[in-house]
Amino acid sequence: MKLKKQVTVCGAAIFCVAVFSLYLMLDKVQHDPPRRQNGGNFPRSQISVLQNRIEQLEQLLEENHEIISWIKTFDKYYYDQTQHILNNMVVKLQEDPRRRFIWSEISFFSKWWDNINSQKRTAVRRLVANGQLEMTTGGWVMPDEANTHYFAMIDQMIEGHQWLKKNIGVNPRSGWAVDPFGHSSTMPYLLKRSNITSMLIQRVHYSIKKHFAATRSLEFMWRQAWDPDSGTDIFCHMMPFYSYDVPHTCGPDPKICCQFDFRRLPGGRINCPWKTPPRAITESNVAERANLLLDQYRKKSKLYRSKVVLVPLGDDFRYDKLQEWDAQFLNYQKLFDYMNSHPELHVKGRVTYQCGNGHHWAFYWTQIPVSPNIRGAEILYSLAINHARRAGLESKYPLSDYALLTDARRNLGLFQHHDAITGTAKEAVVIDYGVRLLHSLMNLKRILINAAHYLVVADKEKYHYDHSVPFFSTVTVLWL
Repeated sequence: MKLKKQVTVCGAAIFCVAVFSLYLMLDKVQHDPPRRQNGGNFPRSQISVLQNRIEQLEQLLEENHEIISWIKTFDKYYYDQTQHILNNMVVKLQEDPRRRFIWSEISFFSKWWDNINSQKRTAVRRLVANGQLEMTTGGWVMPDEANTHYFAMIDQMIEGHQWLKKNIGVNPRSGWAVDPFGHSSTMPYLLKRSNITSMLIQRVHYSIKKHFAATRSLEFMWRQAWDPDSGTDIFCHMMPFYSYDVPHTCGPDPKICCQFDFRRLPGGRINCPWKTPPRAITESNVAERANLLLDQYRKKSKLYRSKVVLVPLGDDFRYDKLQEWDAQFLNYQKLFDYMNSHPELHVKGRVTYQCGNGHHWAFYWTQIPVSPNIRGAEILYSLAINHARRAGLESKYPLSDYALLTDARRNLGLFQHHDAITGTAKEAVVIDYGVRLLHSLMNLKRILINAAHYLVVADKEKYHYDHSVPFFSTVTVLWL
């Protein structure tokens, strides 16, 4: 008992020291000028330009964060954009084995999978096997980390991981969270317990980012506050700048970085707000363009202790047009071919592909209360179906209930998304969430009734399923 009290006091003291250290850090920078979107997180004068050697440049192309439901509903996002992104991904990755792509949220991926043929499924499995396509995090959605209950966070992760294992035969190894409104210590713990070995985060207060950058601690081992050793450690990479779109990922100057987002080439639908557009890479300008980009990479590298620089390239719902894949990959390949052919630059570039998103929220309101009784339905269903199997009566049980239970789990998972449970979606999208959850609640009620019916029947041999007749009038029940 004395030892337990000592451990408790020690844990409380560690927590207080951590909180006080955070307070001092924030107090130190509270008088800093406010963060500006057009200037990133750090004044350029604070980042020295040293000719350090970058041993490996990870240029992550085709970054495309799939927002489950924010301005559009889940289905409309899928039909308008997501299905085209994934179809293009299969085509473009097969054109060049050097190309890479990552995907995070399985809700969209599973819907797409259900609508493609066996030939395309085989191609996807082959891309996963040879490392061109990687699944990161692998949850049903990219969940909010503040309002979600830990059961719902676990449930949506299990749903995604089981789907991946069953259909593609893969287990995620890296976490990817660029859009949740802040990050809790619960998520790294769950990721670690899911055998994920590394993670990436983005939405962190700029003062904290600035402090971590000043101490070159943007990559660290995230350990639970209560853990006395390294049992919960997971490697974490914190992105340093305002967002993860192209203007804020290559380095500290968004005006320069935006010139290397080749979707914004003149004549396109979007342009650079800094009034300096990208230029297609040619033999005549590749040296100047490569050195300009490499200067940003080197500045970014000074914020980290590693000689590997991670540079995401993309934004929300990117790469739904084949032309963008070509514009990004072909131009970056010319830049990297030039860098790799000039050893005096001390850099080795590698083009890969990936998944991302970004807008900053100062605060938000939780407006949508919901408490689906999914756990009770899962328990009763499991008890009933296992009993029926042991008794050889599985054929009499309504096996369609499993599909209803799966659908309810997936709708619950959708609602954990950082634009759903937070209440930040558009009104029409909120209504769509409400309809989905209402249908799930009705189906869960049906599952509970069916399971209870079977479990209370005195003579299981006389059990039969008839959804149109109240079960108390069908057979004799065992009153307990």
